Order: sequence, then C-alpha cells, then structure tokens
Amino acid sequence: MNKTLPIGLHPGIQASEYHAMPHVSNSMLSSLHKSPAHCWAMHLDPHRPRIQSTPAMRAGTLLHSLALEPESMASRYAVAPAGLDGRTKEGRAWNEANAAREIIKPTEMETAEAQRDALLADPTIARLLTGPSESSAFWIDAKTGLPCRARPDKLHFTGHKRVIVLD
Repeated sequence: MNKTLPIGLHPGIQASEYHAMPHVSNSMLSSLHKSPAHCWAMHLDPHRPRIQSTPAMRAGTLLHSLALEPESMASRYAVAPAGLDGRTKEGRAWNEANAAREIIKPTEMETAEAQRDALLADPTIARLLTGPSESSAFWIDAKTGLPCRARPDKLHFTGHKRVIVLD
C-alpha cells in the first residue's frame, strides 16, 4: 500500500487505503482535543476494537451510498426479498449468494430512497450533489509541517480553482 501519495486531490482511493494513511485528519485532531490517550486509542492503537455500527449509523451509511455513490449500491447492498425465511433451503441459498454484501430489509431501502428523493427535490441540493464523491485530499500544513488528509463527501466545482465542499 502506498503511504506517501503526492500532495493534491486523489479521486478513486479506497476508503480503507485512505484511513491507513499516516496523515493527520480532522477526526484525529478532534479526539486529540479530548486527550492524547483518546487520540491514540481511537486512531493509532493497532489493537483498537472495530467500531460497532448502530442502526442509525447503518441507515446513514445506506443513505450516503444511495445519494452520493449510487454506482456502489449493487456491490455493497442486497435487499432481502419480502418474506425471505433464512431457515429454508431457498433462504439459506439467497443469504449465501449475498454474503459479501450487507443485507438490508426492503423497508430500509424504501426509507433511504425517500430520503434521497427528498434531498434531490431541492434544486440547489441536487445541483450541489453533482461532482466527485469521496475524493481524498493530501497536503502539508504550512504552520506545523504535518502531513494532513481530508475526504469530503462531495466536491462541487464552480470554476477554475473554485469548489464547494460538502461533508
């Protein structure tokens, strides 16, 4: 894995590669504000436990994927057929065939689609949601010399060297 990407904007980097970078991020600085030990435990300790997703976190990630990265939906999610019984032969086969994806209920998808549609119904938001999603940015902080990183949800370019950043 390349840990020394050049300075600038890099679309297409996988989230796992971005998070493995040693650069300082806003979330690291936020936890450092609490304490250095907190920052170590949350971001740097190689034995830190994985964060367990809550239902609200799962719903937010689903909406994020649907609204900002719709091309990733088929590889990330499988909507369980209504009435699927995972104890039957057919249900077990369906679950096995979709084991690599997160299985969601039809009602979860319906809710996320309604939320996405509500976002896109606003012309300003719909316009702002055009442009690259999840591009990774790397730079050196001028005051501290620290290598920094950011991964905004959306970049909406408005002109030469002008961009609206949504996160």
